Amino acid sequence: MNQDTKITAPVSSTFAQSHWDCAIALFRQRQSLLAASEMDAAVVARIEMTLRVHLHVLARSDWTEPQADKAAQVFVSLAHRLSSPDPEMRQEGMARACALLIEGGEMGQGAFAALALLPPEDNARLLDLYRDHDGLRALLFDLWREQGRRVPTGLLNRAELQGRDEALQEAALAYAASRPEIGVAVFHPYYRGRLSGSVSRCSGRLTAHALWGALVRGEQDVSPALRRAVEQEADPQTRFALLRLAALKADREVLPVLRRLLTERPAQGARLLALHGSVEAVDMLVEALFDPVTMDAAARAWPWISA
Repeated sequence: MNQDTKITAPVSSTFAQSHWDCAIALFRQRQSLLAASEMDAAVVARIEMTLRVHLHVLARSDWTEPQADKAAQVFVSLAHRLSSPDPEMRQEGMARACALLIEGGEMGQGAFAALALLPPEDNARLLDLYRDHDGLRALLFDLWREQGRRVPTGLLNRAELQGRDEALQEAALAYAASRPEIGVAVFHPYYRGRLSGSVSRCSGRLTAHALWGALVRGEQDVSPALRRAVEQEADPQTRFALLRLAALKADREVLPVLRRLLTERPAQGARLLALHGSVEAVDMLVEALFDPVTMDAAARAWPWISA
């Protein structure tokens, strides 16, 4: 007999509660790592593997679980249902997750995390949410990106996105950039206008997403548009994101900008010079190691070159 024929088994409340508590603690640890600017992917993978073990046990335990009204509790409550061998339990979990996505707030965050880690086989319910709830569309693109889910290409058409709020367009471009089957033409309208010399109608954030999508597809003509976007961008956070792309491309023409950034914001400048990785960039970092203002930032960035 298949071990999953009997879906659940009665267990002591102490036994189940210990798995519940461990799953909540691991979820919080995982979320903290994912929110960090830098993380070790191997550590996250080990946490997720252990987390799945606790969810596996809970999915096969017959007990009365605590009320779930916080993100971590909602995640565990939904995730063990979504991983259940019982189709009805999985459907119940999916229906509850969709309802909480609509509700939003902290419980919606827990539902998002559960669906991201344990994507259902059928995407129909989420596509229905996309059609029926305009306010969820950006969130759903983020979710599909996390899931690695393929969605109808019509959702990414320029005509479909034009006139929508910018959050939706950003989420759609970030999703498109993550899908290797999507061609580079999707991104062209969002950055090629920068080449005309006029101020682009696209924000710097949209341009950054589009340029990243083009870069990872090996597009060769993005450097002029990228430099233009850096010149026109006033928001420091978005400008940093654009400079990061230029550094990853090892564009030598942005080295003077990175040198200035090293002086003005040593931590950011040193990190981007390390990402640039050219001989000239390394020379600048070596010089920075002997400057009291920049030496600490240069030392912290050095492992990105020498590791």
